[in-house]
Amino acid sequence: MTDTIRARLGARARVFVVAVAAGWMTFVACMFFTAIPWPVMVISFFTVIGAILGLLLALRCPRCRQRLPQVGLAEVWTPAQTVKPAQCTRCGVGLDTSG
Repeated sequence: MTDTIRARLGARARVFVVAVAAGWMTFVACMFFTAIPWPVMVISFFTVIGAILGLLLALRCPRCRQRLPQVGLAEVWTPAQTVKPAQCTRCGVGLDTSG
């Protein structure tokens, strides 16, 4: 499999989505189980906030540095046969090219 821009954005988005899910589950577990120390709850809260900001700000086009969170999230959540963005909205680089 070739390493395309779309694949790299999708891989980064998966890491952020897993961090959000793990942080959120830990945060909720801290609310139900009082034996878990409160610093764990605070750390999980900041993990969720940081991962969401990462999803919104860190997924960028490698050529023009335009933010492309919709491409990364489309790779994570949508089925393979759906229509996905084909190029960067600013510079027009194809997302299925290596780069």
